[in-house]
Amino acid sequence: MTVLLGGAARPVDVRSEDLASAVACLAHGTRSNTERFASSIDLLYSPMTGDGKAREVWDYVVAQYRQALREVAQHLVATGVVAPDLDVDGAADRLWLCFGLSAWRSLVVDCGWSYGDAERLLARQAVSMLEDPVPV
Repeated sequence: MTVLLGGAARPVDVRSEDLASAVACLAHGTRSNTERFASSIDLLYSPMTGDGKAREVWDYVVAQYRQALREVAQHLVATGVVAPDLDVDGAADRLWLCFGLSAWRSLVVDCGWSYGDAERLLARQAVSMLEDPVPV
């Protein structure tokens, strides 16, 4: 899988056959990209509501990011490491919640966490959510 941010990409290999290892790889990869492009992400957040072009760029970045996470979800479902009744859409939504731009921003920018602490928490949450097929 390749996670795209700000028009640049860094590959993230999540072909592991067990959920915890795959999620740990994903957590580290999305953390690296989010950390690397933090200033670009901040720029996208700031004028997003009032600037049409910024909104277009934001929508493009989010679509690319969500597609990359969907590819991970497809792999996790196909290898059977998620809850038996969890489909690709449900797995992709859970990955977005745990590793999307807002998750990192909330913990690192808004709450002042280190990227390392955020990575560990988000990985644990993702594993827990992917093992539970029923949204609460």
